[in-house]
Amino acid sequence: MQTLRSLLSTAVLGSLVAMGIARAQEPRSLVQGLHALVHAKKFVDLEAKVDALDPQDPNWKAILELLVEGGEQQGTYDYLRRKAKHVLDTNTDVETRATAAFALATGYWR
Repeated sequence: MQTLRSLLSTAVLGSLVAMGIARAQEPRSLVQGLHALVHAKKFVDLEAKVDALDPQDPNWKAILELLVEGGEQQGTYDYLRRKAKHVLDTNTDVETRATAAFALATGYWR
């Protein structure tokens, strides 16, 4: 019985370690990468990556929130207004368009 328990403990521990290693090796998501650029104040790189995105990308809701944060850090919301208007005009998802409209209003309000 003790040997079985020891084997199970070792197997569970090995699985947890393997899961942790696999999770640590996963590439960062697009949104995480863009968020890192906002915090690094690399706005030119951020704008280049965002400009390359498809207007139907499902990440736009989170990206627009990042652009609001970037506008706060830069002190200007010109890029946010431009991209929010573009997404509002071209995206077909209702929730994404609502987020774009809110981001656009935020950009004009601030």
